[in-house]
Parts: sequence; C-alpha cells; structure tokens
Amino acid sequence: MTNKNYIEQWIDELKNIEEKSTGTIQQYSLCIIQFNDFIQKSFSKVNMDDIRKFIGVKESAISTKKREFATIKSFYKWMSRKRYCLNPVDETINFGHGSSQPHFLQQEEFDKVMGFLNSERDKNATKNRDFMIVNTMRYSGFRKNEIINIQFEDIIINNGNTYIKVVRKGNKEQYIPIPECLVKDLKQYLKKYNINSGYIFLNRGGNKLTPGYINKIFDNIKDKTGIYVFPHITRHSCATALLSDGVDVRLIQELLGHESLNTTQKYTHVLPQQLVSVVEKLDKKSKKFVL
Repeated sequence: MTNKNYIEQWIDELKNIEEKSTGTIQQYSLCIIQFNDFIQKSFSKVNMDDIRKFIGVKESAISTKKREFATIKSFYKWMSRKRYCLNPVDETINFGHGSSQPHFLQQEEFDKVMGFLNSERDKNATKNRDFMIVNTMRYSGFRKNEIINIQFEDIIINNGNTYIKVVRKGNKEQYIPIPECLVKDLKQYLKKYNINSGYIFLNRGGNKLTPGYINKIFDNIKDKTGIYVFPHITRHSCATALLSDGVDVRLIQELLGHESLNTTQKYTHVLPQQLVSVVEKLDKKSKKFVL
C-alpha cells in the first residue's frame, strides 16, 4: 500500500471504530499528512531522526510539538499492530528550550528553489510576483504577514542605502536594509508592473495577498522541486547563512526582529547602519538571477 492508503485506513478506524471526535480526527489527519509530505519516503523507511527533524522544523509551541509527537507515536503503534512495519518510535524527545534545531536549506537547495522560480517567472505576472516574494523573503527574513503588508511607501532610500519598513510583533516599526541585488530586482519589478503606491504584492483581483496564499506558493515549490520548504524556512536559512559567515547573533536577532532567546533578557538594539553590512553578506553568498 502507499502512504496515502495507510493514512486513509488509519483515519477510517479512528472515525468508525475508536469514534474519535471530529476535531481530534482533523488534528491527527493534518499532522500525518504534513509528516508524509516532509519525509518524502515510505512510512516503513522512517527512523527517529526523521521524526525529530519533522518536530523541529516549525517554530511551534512546546505543547504543539508534544501533540504532533504523540500523533506520530499513535500512528506507528497502529502500523505496528497491523504488522505493516516496525515501530520506529523507540524513545522520547526532549521538548525543553533548545531541544530542536531549526530546519534550514543549504545554499545549493536554495539555489535550486530560486532556479525553479526563475524558470517560471516569464510565464505570467503571477509567476514573476511569486519569484519576487520568495526572493525578498530570503534576503530579508520577513515573516508571511510582513511580506504581504509591504507597501510602495515602505521602501525608503537613505544615505544611498535602501530599507523596507515593517511592523514587527507588538506593533514595533523597524527599517530593514536590503542588499543591492534585491534592490535592483525590486526596482525592475515595480517599474514593469507600474507599481507606485499601495501594496506591492497583489492577487489577480488586485487585492492584498493572504498568509494562506504564501503557503500555497511554497507548497507548489515543494511539489515541483521535491525540496521541503515552507515560509518560515526562509528566516531560518537567512539566519544560518549569516551565522556561518560569523555575523554576531545580536545583529541577526535585530535583523529578523527576534526578541532575546532568553525571555528574561532585555532586547539588544543595534543601529540600522550596522545592519547594512550584514545583509550585503547575503548578497555575496547567493546565486544571482537576472530579470
């Protein structure tokens, strides 16, 4: 049987034999479908490392991680009972602070993602917009809500450097510098589609995008490239690339709008000018795509 067949049979038993509630079945189903998308192989080939990586890829609350692990554990108990495969869940996971490493893309993987988007962008305005969205996210580390809320008026030039104003969590305004390669792409994109006011990323109806639509962009990338990507991975990958170049973690926290890793520690501020040299490091590392 295929993974899809296993999922359907398990969900059917939860519904008709165990009589789980509709809400519980939806949660179980969503978790296992996401897990299946992540592993990209047969359930019978899964090991504990695969499970740990899946639990660690998203910035979720500890309670959510525990629920996801319990769901996978329950699923494999059922798989083992049915003799479909051995149960790989042979230990527990430490859900304390710092127990899961954020999932990120290697530079080669990100180049493959951007190469795919680049190959699609000439097909229509939507494909070109999707390229610009992901390209902007990888250089800025913006969250979904931040990328869809960028307006033309938020792009500011000061002392020869270009910044994008974003409203972070807690309604905190911040001006994020962007590297020259992204500045050039943005200028060409705005000029090509005659965007001179309002939101710069719109749907076909001319309305602002939703966070759900950003998810669909990344789902399409995953389906076409086989690389497990999701919106937040751009933040992890941005931070990892900078850390690998020796950038001070305080600067990265400021760039991404993170509070201190220690919630009792006061947030460390740095000047915007210091961030300019930080984002230029991303410019030097990444493969360029010409509009």
